[in-house]
Amino acid sequence: MEEGAVPAGTFVNRVIGFETTCGANAGAVGERLFAVLGAPDNQVAFDNVVLTARSPARVSVSGAAEHENLATDAVLVVTGPFDSEVDGLVADASAGSVLLSMASTAPTYVLLWLTGGDAGKYGALTSEIGASGAQVLTVPDKEWLELNKRYDAFNMLVKLPGAGVAVNWDFSSGSDWEGVVVDKIAVSSRLRLGTAVILVAVQQSGHVR
Repeated sequence: MEEGAVPAGTFVNRVIGFETTCGANAGAVGERLFAVLGAPDNQVAFDNVVLTARSPARVSVSGAAEHENLATDAVLVVTGPFDSEVDGLVADASAGSVLLSMASTAPTYVLLWLTGGDAGKYGALTSEIGASGAQVLTVPDKEWLELNKRYDAFNMLVKLPGAGVAVNWDFSSGSDWEGVVVDKIAVSSRLRLGTAVILVAVQQSGHVR
C-alpha cells in the first residue's frame, strides 16, 4: 500500500493495532475511532461506532434484589443460623438474584452450582470475582471442607464480608466465561468449625491432683 491517507470506508487487508481514549461520559458513545496505519497521517475513521462498558463479574449480598428474583418459591428458605436449602432456581441464568427468607449474618457464604463452562472459564470467572473484593474459596480452605460435608457437588464458594436479605450474581459480560450460568444456589453463615479441648491430669509425687 502506498503511503498517504486511506479514504474512510476502505477495506484494509492487513492486521492493524490501534488505541483509543474515550471519556467516561455518555458523549463518548458514537464518536469516531481512528486506526493508525503505520504513520501519524495515515488514519481511517470508523463511523457509527457503539461503545459499551463491560461490567465486572461479581457476587454480592445486599438489602434488596439487584436483578430478577429467581428463587423457585419466591424466597430461598434459610433453615437455621447455619444453612439454607439448595434452590434449583426458576431458570439457569448468568445474572440474577435470590431473596432470603431471613437475613444472613456476616460473613455470608454463597455456594454456587455452575454449569455451561469448562475449567478454563470457571478459572477466569474465579479470578474476576476475586478481584471485585469477594473471596473465592477452594480446597483446602477450612470453610470449603466444612460446607462440602453438608452440600454435595457445588463448584464455587464465595465468601462475602457483609450480610443482607438478597444474594446477587452477574456474569453476563465477558467472553472469557461466556455461557457460564448458575444452576443452583445455597447460602450459609457462621460455620460450625469445631474447637478441640484437651484435658490434662498432672501427676506429682505419685498423686493425681
